[in-house]
Amino acid sequence: MMSKPTYEFLKLIKIEELIEIGFNDSYDSERFKERIEIINILLKKYGLKIQTKFIDANTEPEYRHSLTIERIE
Repeated sequence: MMSKPTYEFLKLIKIEELIEIGFNDSYDSERFKERIEIINILLKKYGLKIQTKFIDANTEPEYRHSLTIERIE
């Protein structure tokens, strides 16, 4: 059985909701999701991935995303 890697610079036990970020423009919201994919490529070597979940909102900012960090195997 493999143990989970540990990193001195980052200690993750369990993070439910890391951050919520919002945009007033759908174009900016889509560009943000594209950038997360690039960041995930960089995080892959550390066994981490940022997951985004779109939050349907009726108030400003209209385009919101919830971010979580997950360990990947």
